Amino acid sequence: MVNNINYRGCWLSSRAELAQMVRQEPLPSHDGRPGERGSVVNIASQLGVVGRPNAPVEQLWGKVDTPMTQREPEFRKALEPAIAIAPMKRMGTAQEIADACLFLCSGKASFVQGHALVS
Repeated sequence: MVNNINYRGCWLSSRAELAQMVRQEPLPSHDGRPGERGSVVNIASQLGVVGRPNAPVEQLWGKVDTPMTQREPEFRKALEPAIAIAPMKRMGTAQEIADACLFLCSGKASFVQGHALVS
């Protein structure tokens, strides 16, 4: 069930998005860069790139402060070791994730053709 949502769902969504992007005309840029047809940004835990033993909670939920992690004390408790070794010693915010997405969808990232932006 989880794999169907996390992997197959992501693949099906990306496939549908790309099919639409290929059919549409590129949007003009404001700064002379080549036009874009759109962007696809998929979001996952950093442990999708680099795994750690004994980190199943981290792999599923990551270290982002969200309503889910706020309402579930056991999640917060399970994330404490990951937060302790994080360079910034805190959880990320939804706004910080949104800012990275906005960059990747902007003309400033017009030559990005695939990247794992790890925070």
